[in-house]
Amino acid sequence: MKAYILISLSGKKEREMLEYLKGMDEVDNVFLLFGEWDIIAEVTAENPDALATFVIDKIRPNPDVKLTSSLIVAGK
Repeated sequence: MKAYILISLSGKKEREMLEYLKGMDEVDNVFLLFGEWDIIAEVTAENPDALATFVIDKIRPNPDVKLTSSLIVAGK
């Protein structure tokens, strides 16, 4: 399944987070943004549980992550 993860950071660590996400197998693409959200990551996961595990275990524990929002693709 495909999803987009919006990430808001509390500090000025956009480039560090970008490089961190680029190194993950689940991440297909990652981009810096202007506005309310700092980063968007395009992610592929096997199922909703795998997506939840990815976000909960690999993104949210980062102390610079203030907020995430997961957008699951419904169709193309």
